[in-house]
This record gives sequence, structure tokens and C-alpha cells, in this order.
Amino acid sequence: DVASVSTTMTPLHAIPAKTSSPATGQAAGDEFDQMAHALEQLRTSTIELNRAAYVHPLTGLPNNVKLGSELEGEIGQARQLNTAIALLFVDLNDFRAVNDAIGHDTGDACLRELGQRLRTLTAPRDAVFHFSGDLFALYLTAPADEVRLLASTLAGRVHAAILQPVEAAGRSLRLTASISIALFPEHADDARGLIGAADAAVHVAKRQGRDNTQWANRELAVRADHNLKLTEDIQRGLKAGEFIPYYEPIVDMQTDRVVGAEALLRWNHPREGILRPARFLDVAEQTGQLYPMTAHAFRTACVQFAKWPTLPYLTFNLSPRQIRPALASTVRRILQETGLAPERLEFEITENALMDRVEQVAQILNEARDLGLRLSLDDFGTGYSSLNYLQRLPVNKLKIDRSFVSRLDNSRASQAIINAMLSIARNLHLEVVAEGVETQHQLDILCAMGCRYVQGYLFSPAMPAEEFAEWIKMSPTQHLARAAAV
Repeated sequence: DVASVSTTMTPLHAIPAKTSSPATGQAAGDEFDQMAHALEQLRTSTIELNRAAYVHPLTGLPNNVKLGSELEGEIGQARQLNTAIALLFVDLNDFRAVNDAIGHDTGDACLRELGQRLRTLTAPRDAVFHFSGDLFALYLTAPADEVRLLASTLAGRVHAAILQPVEAAGRSLRLTASISIALFPEHADDARGLIGAADAAVHVAKRQGRDNTQWANRELAVRADHNLKLTEDIQRGLKAGEFIPYYEPIVDMQTDRVVGAEALLRWNHPREGILRPARFLDVAEQTGQLYPMTAHAFRTACVQFAKWPTLPYLTFNLSPRQIRPALASTVRRILQETGLAPERLEFEITENALMDRVEQVAQILNEARDLGLRLSLDDFGTGYSSLNYLQRLPVNKLKIDRSFVSRLDNSRASQAIINAMLSIARNLHLEVVAEGVETQHQLDILCAMGCRYVQGYLFSPAMPAEEFAEWIKMSPTQHLARAAAV
């Protein structure tokens, strides 16, 4: 790691590059020359490792590791001198779209140019860092009563520098940036907290319209520290295989059979027990951990479901990040490895996964359907373009959102809406599943409307694999009768 590299450097610098015989001034023999040569090579390699540990390879600027190390030292001095530190995060807006438009090589040249511009704004010049991707960081130290004004002035200069056109590949590019400012000791007590506060504030700046400056606060810093700890905990949980599928039964009321199960993600946390996605999904998505998390749960679900041959199908939710060009090939490989037949697998997608890229998603899903998979449109009726999507996507099934089902007991409007959905589905030869059925009255209304497939807490919440395997040994009406008798 970085600490061990630094420890190794000190004694290596003390070794002479070449050692001669003290008596004659001549080399002390082949073996000694070889040793000296090996030591020199080791010293060179260690210098290169040290550079790799602390320098961003694209821009040559110090990286996020170096920033953390520098801030620790600066904060120690600030405590002694009773001064303050301002950390600025500079996040380029929509740079991914720029990369897509001009190519990554030109985009990289653009980042190098902007990094050098930022270096001209600070003293010392090495107080500028390439934190990651299109995110830069700068810091300054100042008396506590001056730090806010100086930081605000620097942020204004950064905005102006970013706005200046960048000449790249014969094109004049105009960029903007979202900037955050976090202060020690006002917003954080240590380097990790200060970086977390700046990171949280820059996300706020992007949500508030971009091309603006957002000051951090203690609440943001506390939340950022929580998210950072959660990120580390998620990483540990990924290595330990703690993200597992739970199964919610899908019932055919016409035949009184369980015809499928929806696999739902759960975190089997060693201290806090079973956690629902609301506790960790947002952070996992922001940090890029969602894909490996859901991929592990998907593979596990395929392995387990293959052991229940009497159940027709397993349904699994696809997040927007999972709908990528390699989806079909990834699924094919997992199905081959786990032995689950493709016709027993169904993917659910929501309208959130379709925003601004319907054609790309349709192509990816068509490739998945060509494998023999089934597709369903989840939360049907809650978005603006549900009917339009039905024309453009290869779906087999609609899932009526629980928000409509929950109001069936006392809302004629919900009844009329569900009736209309069922009519649309019949005319398009699509199956329909009503989600979130919690009362016998709701179930009775749905059955009277002709809704054949249902799921919800009335039958059972999602269960771990062992419990689900026992649950399906009884019919749904037997479970209802047993619950009514209690």
C-alpha cells in the first residue's frame, strides 16, 4: 500500500547508486556489481510505484490519495496555528456527453488542459489535484476570518477559467463546472470528513442546476461520513457474499397455484440483520456497487430457482445500470453455468430505466428476449409514457403498481383505472400481475375484474430460499385459510 511504499523509499534513497572498493577505487567484483545494479533497479521501481500511488496517470497531477495525505498534514498545522482550510471540489458538467461527442482521446487532452489552468490559480501550484474522472480538487489555507472570502473568490476564478474555450481536435469546447466548498474546522474535523463534505456538497450543486457553487454544512458532512462508512461496509458485504435474493410468491387465482416468484434484493448484514434496499441502494448506485451487488444476487437466484422445477418462472428486477449492451451475453453465460432454462426467467423493467434511451433499451431487451426470456413492464400506469412503451418494447406482461391496488377498497377511480389496464392487456394479449395485494377485499375485487395473477403481503412477504421452499408445499388458499384462522 501507499504507507509501505513510503517506508521502503527512505532506506533505498540512502543506498549509493554504485559502490567501489575502498582500497583501490575499483568495483568490488562481479557479485557486488550485480548487487548494486539490483538495488538501483529496486530504487527506480520503488520511485515509479511511489509516483503511481500519488499521481493521476492521465494529467500528472497529484491524485485523491495524495490529497488525503496532504490534508492530514495541513489540518495538523492548522490546529497548531489556529488557521482554517478551504477544500474546493470542481466537477465538470456533462463531461461524459463531451467524451461521447469528441472521443475519449480528445476528452483526455481537454482534462489535461483544464488541470493546468487550475494550477495557475493557486499558490502553491501543487495544491491542485485530479481526484477522479472529471473531478478536480483545490485547497487553500488562511486565517479563519478570511477563509470564506478567499475561497469564494477562488471559486469565482475557477468558474471563469473553466468557461474559457478549450481548443481540442480543431473544435472550440465550452464547459461549465459545479463547485463545492468545505471548510475545516467549520464543516469537518479531519481530512476524511472534509473530503466527504466537499463531495456531498458538489452533488447538491449538480442537483441545483449545475454551473454554481455550493457551500458544505455539518449536516452534509455527517451524511457524507455515513455514506462513506456505508460504502466501505457494502464493499465488505460484497466480498462476504451478503447480498442475497428473497422470494415473493406470484399466485394464479384461477388454478390456486404458485406460478412464480419475484426475487428481491436483501442484505444479510452480520450486525443489523436483514436490510431492505431502501437502506443501501442509493449509495450503492452512486458508488458503482449496485451492479456487482445485483449480479451476485441474480446468479444466486438462478442457482436456487433451478432447484424448484415445478415453478414456471422467476422474475428479477433490472435497474437502469444493468440494462447495458453486454446484458444478453452475461445472462446467457449465467444460465449455462447455473442450469436454469431461459424460458423460466423473466426480467422486470420500470419507466426509469427507459428515460432518454428507449431505442437503445429496446435493442438490448430484444437481444435478451431472443434467448427465450420473458419481459414485463413494472409499475405500469405510474409514468407518462406507459402506452407508448408498450408499442416499442417486447414485453409479455404488465405489473399493476401497488399504489392503485392499495386504493381499491375505497376508490372508484382506482377500480376504473385497473379495469382499463386489464382491458388494454387483454387486447394486446399480455398477462397482468397486480402487486401489493394486502386485504381479502382487494383480492375479491381484482378477481371479479378478471385479474388472474396477484402477489402481496396477503399471501406472504418476500422470504429467504429455505422458507420459500417450504411455503410452496401448500396451496395459496390453504395459506389464506390458515392466516384467517389465527
